[in-house]
Amino acid sequence: MYRVRTGCSPTSFRWENKSVNPDDSDTGLPLLRTWRGIYIFVLVVFVLTVASLTALTFGYR
Repeated sequence: MYRVRTGCSPTSFRWENKSVNPDDSDTGLPLLRTWRGIYIFVLVVFVLTVASLTALTFGYR
């Protein structure tokens, strides 16, 4: 949703909804083209970060 100013007073805004299809799975990224791919990437990075922190914790005791 985008606000578009239509007058001089600050209360005269109208909302224009840009037509966004909720089924649209295109992210516009060259490597991660679907939202599912982005979610999987974030999950993998999170798991690797936790695993690395755990390994470093036990390695430097």
